[in-house]
Amino acid sequence: MSLFREAFYCLKAGVVSLGYPRGKDFIEPILPPVNFRGRLKVDLSRCSACGRCADACPARLIRISSEGEETAFRMEWRRCFFCGSCMYACPEGAVSFSREFENAAGTAQELEAEGRFKPVTGSSASQEEK
Repeated sequence: MSLFREAFYCLKAGVVSLGYPRGKDFIEPILPPVNFRGRLKVDLSRCSACGRCADACPARLIRISSEGEETAFRMEWRRCFFCGSCMYACPEGAVSFSREFENAAGTAQELEAEGRFKPVTGSSASQEEK
């Protein structure tokens, strides 16, 4: 087929793709399965600041540091490869995967999260250490 004929067919077809994330005839996406490894989420109200998640992470994307009575938690999703080591290491179940699969971002700062909290006392992590 000649290049002219191929170009003609392509131009004649018009727009054949939909705009992302919503197109002309948008259909709600099917949610991933329950055990899908999407973006990590951390429930700081359950965190005991034991640091096991940070130690278990091979990409070293989790940082926990004490600042007086509070603890600072920082996570960089851009380095995460969704292995689940942090989730399995957490004795409190504070780290889990969400079903969010669209992890694209415009800037590196959008792929970072940080927070300050007071660690949970009387947790299973602190009881194990006694």
